[in-house]
Amino acid sequence: MSKEKKYERWGRIRKNGRKNYIIKYGVILWGIPTGIIWFLGMHFLQTTNPWYIQLIIALIIFPLSGIILGSVTWSAGEKKYSDHNNPN
Repeated sequence: MSKEKKYERWGRIRKNGRKNYIIKYGVILWGIPTGIIWFLGMHFLQTTNPWYIQLIIALIIFPLSGIILGSVTWSAGEKKYSDHNNPN
């Protein structure tokens, strides 16, 4: 994808707002799937904890981490977009 296409795409994404971006990309597309993959791996590799404890941990820790990841990637995207549109 060309740089111009990336900036156009980010322009469309940013119209939905920071909160929606964090929920969609951080929590739904990263946190929950990563938590489920972690849960499945831990369930089959480490059987010391009950499965429901591992599931609860996964569905709390990873979506919360997704909020942080979403915030960081939002800020990085905004900085690149701003630098591109306001060269000094």
